[in-house]
Amino acid sequence: MDLALKEETNDLDISGGDLYIVENNDAVAQHVKQRVKTFLAEWFLDEQRGYPYFDLVFQKNPDFVAIDATMKQYILDSPGVVELVAFELTLDSPNRILSLSFQARSLDGIIEFSDTIGVI
Repeated sequence: MDLALKEETNDLDISGGDLYIVENNDAVAQHVKQRVKTFLAEWFLDEQRGYPYFDLVFQKNPDFVAIDATMKQYILDSPGVVELVAFELTLDSPNRILSLSFQARSLDGIIEFSDTIGVI
């Protein structure tokens, strides 16, 4: 169970002046999305949280095999995720953009994610 976030902005969903709760598969999906889109040390209250995008991805001559393996494990380590069903990762190194798409199974169903992560 978690507070609901708006899909487009990741801000708290306070539509109509009320806070909303997400539960079960929706809560797992929201948490996985937050994890995948958080850079290591981005959150000042816990600098150990996040994926090491600057260390692994957004550097000169990145090791795609290492990125692939660590991202899969990072998703699998998310609370509520049981297995990866599908996974696709592409890297546009010159433009520093990672495209990630996956389906993961949680205890309550399938989670789908598809987005780009980049540094502008």
